[in-house]
Amino acid sequence: MGNPELVKIFGILLPMVEGLAFFTFLSIAVWLGYRKRERDAFYKAETLRRITETSGEGAKAAIELLREDEGSNASKAAKA
Repeated sequence: MGNPELVKIFGILLPMVEGLAFFTFLSIAVWLGYRKRERDAFYKAETLRRITETSGEGAKAAIELLREDEGSNASKAAKA
């Protein structure tokens, strides 16, 4: 068959490599999730800044839309 020493080495090395790959994937997935949340928060803050700089009916409608969005987020958080 094969060299018994080689089989032992692969028997030890394979789970190590699998564990390393899994936790690397996990850390990258979590990091990307945080980046997405940070980016969403930035875009929302930028939208609010631009709304406050403008005036008129469009600004009022946009503020109302943001209030509805916050209300829906609060109801989702209450359900969870």
